[in-house]
Amino acid sequence: MDALIETILAELQPRVREWYPDADGAIRPDVDEVDARASAHVIRVSVPRTWAPPARLIVKAGPGERVPDNSDRPRLVAITDQADRRRLELEALRMVEARLEEVGDPKLVAVRPLGLLPESSAVVMEAFEGEPLHRHLMRGPFQRGAARRPTALARAAGRWLRILHDTPPSTQQVRQAARSDLAAAFASYGSFLAAARGSNELDPLVAAGIDAVSRLPDPLPLVITHGDFAPRNILVDATGRLAVIDLLARWQAPAYEDVAAFLVALHMSRANAVTRGVLFGPTFERLEPAFLAGYYGSEPVPRHAIGVYELLLVLDRWAARTSRRTPRGLRRVSERILDGHYLARSRLLARRLAEAA
Repeated sequence: MDALIETILAELQPRVREWYPDADGAIRPDVDEVDARASAHVIRVSVPRTWAPPARLIVKAGPGERVPDNSDRPRLVAITDQADRRRLELEALRMVEARLEEVGDPKLVAVRPLGLLPESSAVVMEAFEGEPLHRHLMRGPFQRGAARRPTALARAAGRWLRILHDTPPSTQQVRQAARSDLAAAFASYGSFLAAARGSNELDPLVAAGIDAVSRLPDPLPLVITHGDFAPRNILVDATGRLAVIDLLARWQAPAYEDVAAFLVALHMSRANAVTRGVLFGPTFERLEPAFLAGYYGSEPVPRHAIGVYELLLVLDRWAARTSRRTPRGLRRVSERILDGHYLARSRLLARRLAEAA
């Protein structure tokens, strides 16, 4: 890590005056603890300035410390090569900055992109001083100020996502554009989980998903997707302004995927899973209408299509967790609890799809 920081500082030093003409003195690194789930080292850097407060930068250099997942599990989204990831993230930040400037919503803030550091394979951006959205949502009624109430934040998240989806595509690749792609994905997840669990109890759920896919439009409506639109990737500052991070915008995919990803992230968080939905479930259920209203406004909400993707994404998460499983010690107890939550949620979603048929 020390060698990486030295390389980053050496690359940053001649660049900071391009971004901040009043930069004064040497830049100072402040290394954050690396999140085990992250795909990058995240380093905070302070840039002293003569006529303004210090600028706070985020430098993301990958990969992080996580052991790569080389399993043969099914995936909805192909892994992005680290050599391309930082370039794609910079391009996505610039696209969002231009779109939000065009829209002019004061509640939605762009993370300012600065540049790439080629030797350290790092992307540099201004820091947005905020907390992840999921922390605000869990505080619920204890949140102060109307702008930071959970329903207001969920609605703003829906609004941000709609702005992204309304952005005209350029060179993004297309994936899962046809119903047959989704049906094949359901079958793959069913086969993988059945083999891993030694049970065919998911067969009815997979069949419900494939049947529900047959009632979707074909081809599916495509948009630029975030790819991991979850509360942990949405930051909220002290005034209730919202910014979104970890965006690649590499793909065009059905709009329902990002919408469903947000809802699945609410219900399938570890805190919600280990309590089987008792602690946070009712609260998060109330946030769904606010988020969907922020996205769809007065338009009809395509709940069937969103439900298809919710079930598919739950199976995707389940497959990812299963592929990382370690069968030793007390972890087995927690994994059984999590498996129970995944199964219960999958059954609920499959039942809703069947009832809507």
